[in-house]
Formats: sequence, structure tokens, C-alpha cells
Amino acid sequence: MKRHLRQSVKVFMAWSLMCLLHIGNAYAQSEYTTLYGCMASDKHGAGLFSFTTAKPGFTPIKLENGLKALGGGTLAEHRFFSINADDPQNRRLYIYDADTWELLVDNPVENPAVDLTYDPVSKKVYGCFTKGQTVMLGTIDEKGKQQTIANMDVLPSALFCDREGQLMIIGQDGILYKLDKQTAKTEKVGATGIMPFFVQSATVDPNTGKCFLDVYDARRFRPTRGGSLYG
Repeated sequence: MKRHLRQSVKVFMAWSLMCLLHIGNAYAQSEYTTLYGCMASDKHGAGLFSFTTAKPGFTPIKLENGLKALGGGTLAEHRFFSINADDPQNRRLYIYDADTWELLVDNPVENPAVDLTYDPVSKKVYGCFTKGQTVMLGTIDEKGKQQTIANMDVLPSALFCDREGQLMIIGQDGILYKLDKQTAKTEKVGATGIMPFFVQSATVDPNTGKCFLDVYDARRFRPTRGGSLYG
């Protein structure tokens, strides 16, 4: 993974990163990318924010507890999936219209995810779901129904999918892996040069195919500092 420190993400946590698919070609010819993430800031609290790779700074899009995607989040075409895991006895899947940010769906969900991602080829939402100490690759639908594929052999820190439908994870060991959608088996690609501090989030710009990772590097982690954006 090519590593460039773009900016310091001055937030407590970035639970979900995404590039909006319906932006079209607006950013395709630009050297900068506009990203969107569910996160919490000192100033605004929890919600959805936009920011660019050009310079530090965040713009609130919608501040709402349903967008506190601690259980994973991803954009699936024009719908945003967000798992709120604040209450272990009442985890909820919220789905928003990504054009208006109107809440469309509110359903119970069994297991939170380390991260979610949308596969543009199979049109499915995949997740690295957790149950106790077990992490499972699976899918989730609009009703919150989760379908387990298999247990994972590498502990993931972030999950993303490229434009060709290849699932990828960044392990908690800092290694980039290909992830088989049928078996959950991993294939080592190489070291990222980053040591993630537990759960992070990653996304792919659909215009350029470039991957972005928001991460706390465990070697430099300070609770008041915030994470960093790599691309």
C-alpha cells in the first residue's frame, strides 16, 4: 500500500469512511478527493462529516446518533448503512438516503461489525462481524439479516472493496490482505507500514480506484491527538 500522510484527522474516532458514488466525475480530474465519514469531533459531536485530502478541516453534513456507526458503516450506491452499537442489547441498523440523508430503515441487528463495505459487482454489503471473540465474514441486507460466510483467519482492522469486486482487509498486524468472498481465506499482499490501533476504517474512491485509510498508528497513539488519513 502506497503511503502518504495527507492530513491529521483531528477527531476522536472515524468509524466509517466513504466516497460518494453519485458524485460522478467531479473529482475524477482533480488531484484531491472529497471523503465522507461518520465520526465524532470535539466541536460538533457525532454525525456525518465531509473533508478533503487537500487540507485539514471538516464540514458537518448531518449530526445524528443514528450515524454513530461504531458497529460499521458503508455507502451502497445511494444508501448509507450504519450499525449503531451503543446498546449491546439493542443494536440497530439505520439506512439513510445518501442524497437527502433522510432515514429510510431502522431495524434490529444481531452482531456489530469491525467494518462494512459495498461490493459494486455483486451488489452486496459485506462485513467483518464480531460475536464474542470470533470475527466472521458475512453479508447484511436491508432488514438487518446477517448471513455468515466463514470465520476469518486474520483479525481485521479495516475492510474495503475495489472497483472490480475484490475484498481487501488491513489486518491488526498492519498487513494488507486480499479476502476471498466465498471462503473468507486471506492472501497476503504486503506491509502497509502502519500498525493500526484496533478498529479503523478504509474506503476506495470509485473514480480513481485509490484506497484511503483513517487510522490511529499504535506506535504514535495518543487519545487526544486523533488519527491520520493515508492514501
